[in-house]
Amino acid sequence: ELEAELEAELEARQSQYEFWRGKLIEQNDHGNKSKKYKLSEIATIYDGTHSTPQYTLEGIPFISVENINDIYNSNKYISVEDYKKYKVKPQINDIFMTRIGSIGKCSVVEKKIDLAYYVSLALIRPNHNIINSKYLKYYLESSIGREELRKKTLLHAVPMKINKEDIGKINILVPVYSVQNKIVEVLDKFDTICHDFGIGLPAEKELRQQQYEYYRDMLLTFANSNEIILQTDRQTDRQTDRQAIIRLIQYVFGYVNVKLGELVKIKNGKDYKSLNKGTIPVYGTGGIIDYVDSFCYDKPSVLIPRKGSLNKVYYVDEPFWNVDTIFYTEINEKIVVPKYLYYILENSHLEKLNTAGGIPSLTQSVLNKLVFCIPSLKEQERIVNILEKFDKLVSVISEGLPAEIELRKKQYEYYRDKLLGFEERKNEESRK
Repeated sequence: ELEAELEAELEARQSQYEFWRGKLIEQNDHGNKSKKYKLSEIATIYDGTHSTPQYTLEGIPFISVENINDIYNSNKYISVEDYKKYKVKPQINDIFMTRIGSIGKCSVVEKKIDLAYYVSLALIRPNHNIINSKYLKYYLESSIGREELRKKTLLHAVPMKINKEDIGKINILVPVYSVQNKIVEVLDKFDTICHDFGIGLPAEKELRQQQYEYYRDMLLTFANSNEIILQTDRQTDRQTDRQAIIRLIQYVFGYVNVKLGELVKIKNGKDYKSLNKGTIPVYGTGGIIDYVDSFCYDKPSVLIPRKGSLNKVYYVDEPFWNVDTIFYTEINEKIVVPKYLYYILENSHLEKLNTAGGIPSLTQSVLNKLVFCIPSLKEQERIVNILEKFDKLVSVISEGLPAEIELRKKQYEYYRDKLLGFEERKNEESRK
């Protein structure tokens, strides 16, 4: 949906940005493999030179806070002889981070090139067996990372700074590598959106920058808390925004915890006695109770009992009518496959949610608060296919069992007679 929208902009403006394609994650990671580390446990941190540099007209590029956004385009140089005095020289996938003044801006070394750097920058060398350099960059630049850095920053120093040792003390939440890679993939695309614009689009660039920062923080907040926490300062349609976030988190993490009220709209049934007879089924708590000539809904739906036997849900993919003792659901198919919803509700023991002392009852408010772990659409479809095969197998066995029993009985009798007729066969062979 978003890709189609952006493609239209790309055609109109000829030079815009790439967007992630709809490749769903192949396996679920329910957050239980994420670990929290001190940065010093997963990276080595170095200072730049404390000496005032002697600039030259050419030589080794010298970088500091002022060119952190473009470390390959410095107009300052030091001599090769001075650079040889550096004990630690940058390597590919190292990270430069500003630590004086504007703290926490990062740049990843992506080229094999000599770079001299001042004390205003820290050089962070991640353990690549544990953490992706770009994931660490995005984490440090996110609201979570900035808050961690702020806790260790000497706010009253002039200029404001963070000590090298204190950088190593900040907390970093590290998901499994596959999830890190997905986060990096998505945020790289947003980064492109921010910076790959033609001239004359400042408003659009500012909008995309805000969007990028918002989704970056949402992804990393979910990684940290396993919850979707919407920011309230965004001027947007809250429901549409939340659904977009749910789909994004499903893509990156392979699952998202969602309340039933965000998957469906629960609707009440109606009386059917004024309708004419017909071919459309009428559902109550116990199943089909009549047939009429009109329907209340004609899309795939899961019917949930409101009163009576609360443990029986129904999946309906044809037009139907339902009475007041059973709810029907309007399903958001952008988030959940209807048949998958049926299976998880069927397995939810809804009878335990009874709110009445007499006839068992369910309310919409109770149902809407149910939380389900919803994987990607692709994974949902895979699970549905497996369960449908089991359903079909059980049905075939149940229907064919009497005939199978009769066949096995005849087979048993045949071999029984053969075995017990051994003496008779022996006498017959003797006569021959």
